[in-house]
Amino acid sequence: MLVALGLGLLISSATKNQFLASQAAVLLSFLPAVFLSGFLFDLHNVPTAVRVIGQALPATHFLDLIKTLLLAGDVWPLILRECAILAIYGVALLSAAVLVTRKRIA
Repeated sequence: MLVALGLGLLISSATKNQFLASQAAVLLSFLPAVFLSGFLFDLHNVPTAVRVIGQALPATHFLDLIKTLLLAGDVWPLILRECAILAIYGVALLSAAVLVTRKRIA
């Protein structure tokens, strides 16, 4: 949730209006998450460049976490690793959103 919140705040801070923010959200979060996270296609069968891009997405780590929890149960080293990666993404995106947000006096 922190990753999604941070990305949403970053996009809304960086864009000028709601239409651009909604388009950027679809292009930066939804499409890469569906196509490159391993949700639709197995990432072991794609070229290395696509696999590297897929591993850079937070959705890939979230799906790995969900798969571990639902299929393997309580494998704590895997769960903690994916949670740590998602926490790092969350902190980085929230920090970037704070830096991008401009303070204005109304």
